[in-house]
Amino acid sequence: MKRARLVLSLLAAVLAPIVIAVAARAPLASYLAEAWLASKGVPSSIHVDELSADRVKAHLTLGAGLIPDFSGRVTLLLTWNGLTPGIAMARISEPRLVATFDGKTISIGALGKLIDALKSPTPSPPSTISATVEHAIVHIAAPQGSLDIAADAEVRRGKLIAFDASSRGGDLTADGTRITITKARLSGRGEGEIFALQGAVNGAAARAGFAAKQIAIRFASPTMRLGQDKT
Repeated sequence: MKRARLVLSLLAAVLAPIVIAVAARAPLASYLAEAWLASKGVPSSIHVDELSADRVKAHLTLGAGLIPDFSGRVTLLLTWNGLTPGIAMARISEPRLVATFDGKTISIGALGKLIDALKSPTPSPPSTISATVEHAIVHIAAPQGSLDIAADAEVRRGKLIAFDASSRGGDLTADGTRITITKARLSGRGEGEIFALQGAVNGAAARAGFAAKQIAIRFASPTMRLGQDKT
């Protein structure tokens, strides 16, 4: 027993400075990640709060403007296959995303550039990552007006299984009609591409010379197809 305890004590003594060294490399990890993103044309700022063999915690900002295109706190739980790390679980907390809509397409700035840079010309195996997105805010700006959407989502082994989105309000103007949204929500539960959806929109529509009309819409679908698997 004494020999076993001695071996464990020696092992702990050897590992302790390695763990400290890994933590001390956090600034270097940030520099390397920022350099890689810059090589893809994505300006960024990364602050690593924790870096160990099984966990990474960092704050990520993408975009060069005063208001970044994306920012949020990221926590990764790691697994190892020999010397190759993998992600067992990811948590994205309080992300902020700025999107623009020009009437035809939606742009998400630097985050969109990063997504394009990660695309592979060859088919990749299905993702097995599980992740949660907590307290996200998406700001959508368009010629008709702007909306702020709060959202949460959960992904299990590469498949979206739940999301909740809501907006506390906004004003949109199109073709002389002003639409005031006082409240909107959409939630979905499913797995992959088939979802049970529930939603509601409340507000009012007004046009010059006409009385404002109240809007109250409720909808539900037990089997809504949100996407289609690519083969």
